[in-house]
Amino acid sequence: MKHLVIGALVGGVLAAPASAEMTLNIGHLRVEQPAPPTLSNLDPIPENNGLAGAQTGLADNLTTGKFLGQKYELTVTEVFEDQDPLAAARDLLSASPTL
Repeated sequence: MKHLVIGALVGGVLAAPASAEMTLNIGHLRVEQPAPPTLSNLDPIPENNGLAGAQTGLADNLTTGKFLGQKYELTVTEVFEDQDPLAAARDLLSASPTL
């Protein structure tokens, strides 16, 4: 299965004063889709391609964020072929106080 990945920054800044610690929520929407035919099996497509990138970025942001008083949280939502990705995206966005 190839995954169509739609990443959304749900950006929830949950801190009141600028000097206080703030938490940013990042939403990752993953839509399952059938894989198209491939020309070669030499380049396999990873199962968690988009999610692995989001997790790597999150780890990097957490490292830098320690010094700036920032925390990041990743919310992963997976949608299958027979489900509505737009409704899932709306749910992610509705969880954000800033968007």
